[in-house]
Amino acid sequence: MQHPLVLIIPPLMLLDYFLTVVGARLREGGYAEHFKFPDYETNPMFREVIRKKKWISVKHLCFVALATAACIYWAYAWQGYDPVCEAIFGGVLILFAMIDGFHISNILTFHWLLRRPDQVTGEVFMTQRYIVHLTRCRTAAVLFPIVVATLLVPSPFLFGGVASVFSLILSQSVWGWRDARREKRAAVGQSTSNS
Repeated sequence: MQHPLVLIIPPLMLLDYFLTVVGARLREGGYAEHFKFPDYETNPMFREVIRKKKWISVKHLCFVALATAACIYWAYAWQGYDPVCEAIFGGVLILFAMIDGFHISNILTFHWLLRRPDQVTGEVFMTQRYIVHLTRCRTAAVLFPIVVATLLVPSPFLFGGVASVFSLILSQSVWGWRDARREKRAAVGQSTSNS
């Protein structure tokens, strides 16, 4: 096994899910009184299970199991210097490290507000589309320093990071578009039922 570091990916995936549930639960403690939006989770694939704040998701564990098998194979198959493998590793590692970092930031924000409830008054109602947009903006903010680092010190690892963060931004754009369509259909349905 020449590249055992790839085995860090499954724990980062588990951490992503665990931190998402922690954040969703902490949000309910005070943050949600002021900032109201439909779903904490922006990825439509996991919204339902995160909405229920379940500590274990069979769907997520299946993804982690598949990723673990792939990483074990990859750790043995990746021989010597391979820029494609390095780029893929950089992409996946940077992606999950960024996502886990976002969760930690959310948790710290929710915890801070729990300890200082007088710091925010009033209510703000936000659509899911807006929440996805905010997340996309945070992701774009991370993309910029990775692009600069890639320009200054080009490496397959960083190129992979740029590609994965950019692909997440594209995914978030699709999620926002779907949420906008869903919100529009709900508004049309509501106005039709009110008529």
